[in-house]
Amino acid sequence: MDCFSNDTYIVLDLPKHISEKVKIIRENYNYPDALPAEITLTGSSGVGVFLAGQDQSRVFEEVDKIANKTKPVKVSFSNVLNFPNTNIFFFTIKNEEILREIHLKISDSQINFKESPFPYKPHCTLCNLDTILEEEKQGLLSINLTDEFTLDTLSVYSLQNKTNEDVKVSLLHRVKLSG
Repeated sequence: MDCFSNDTYIVLDLPKHISEKVKIIRENYNYPDALPAEITLTGSSGVGVFLAGQDQSRVFEEVDKIANKTKPVKVSFSNVLNFPNTNIFFFTIKNEEILREIHLKISDSQINFKESPFPYKPHCTLCNLDTILEEEKQGLLSINLTDEFTLDTLSVYSLQNKTNEDVKVSLLHRVKLSG
């Protein structure tokens, strides 16, 4: 079976102390517990998910090559926003230029991606709600988590969405940034 037949993403995993804080916020808004706390590099904006049918070892070699040329980065969250015309809320990143550079390295690599209609926006998703009350929206928009943290782990995850509540996440590959 093609390991990229399900939606497959490249992300920067959040360090544990930040990940735990994000997961508490997500629990308050019923976001699927299975999804890792991360900053998306490919799959939701800029470039889409992996194209199926690629050679797994070649793709992971390419990911490793990028990680070996990329230094760990210090970032912090900025304000919470939502994507236009959606109830998808996310943390923005204060110093997002370095993440844009990593995204560009990946999108210019030998890995093949589906197209995405959205420009790249570094973010950490907090929730994706079917409906939202105004007070919930205001609560999300007022969340403040300003700790600076280091991103040093690049991961490739595959998602199989059975339902919004039942998501199966598979870690396909993980490598430390060491550039």
